[in-house]
Amino acid sequence: MSILAGTQIAGEASAGTLRSLLARPITRSRLYFGKYLTCTLSVVSLLSFFIAFNLLVELVLVGWGDLSLYPGPLNLVQEPGRLPQHEALLRFCYSVFTGAWSLLTLATLAFLMSVIFENPIIASFTALTLYAMLNVIGRVDFFTDLRPYLFTTDMGFWREVFKPEIPLNELFHRACRCGMYIVGFLLAGLVLFERKDVLT
Repeated sequence: MSILAGTQIAGEASAGTLRSLLARPITRSRLYFGKYLTCTLSVVSLLSFFIAFNLLVELVLVGWGDLSLYPGPLNLVQEPGRLPQHEALLRFCYSVFTGAWSLLTLATLAFLMSVIFENPIIASFTALTLYAMLNVIGRVDFFTDLRPYLFTTDMGFWREVFKPEIPLNELFHRACRCGMYIVGFLLAGLVLFERKDVLT
């Protein structure tokens, strides 16, 4: 997702086509949000495809049935549980929206980096590096006080839809916090893009 978002503006700048795009009778903000909309639709489409593909593979290899939940790296549940088949399918539908919203936080950061840097590889790599670095920092006990301020802390809220009882308050709270980061990254990118000098 970060690679796709990181190439939206930086890719045009690197290819030398950004100046010709801006020479057309459209505002910079319209071009900016058009590129971002493309990125958003791609995130939702790719995530929907992967979830549908995994369900299809599971259907072929395992067959229909209830979804068993176990404690593990994803921290879905505290103790083993089970979701009925019809409920599990509904939860996977929920996960498309929560997962896309979570991934959009990283994609918007990469989109911001795409405005800052002229090279799409550097833009994507910078976003991934920031994500990995903050993710590691958030897991170190020494930085416990910083966890509430890291966007990586809230990106895991998509897991909540697979709990036997969905904690709606926590889900909504963490989704809103991701939304604040998305809006912040998006507006910062817009301000920089409006002021960006395009020389080539």
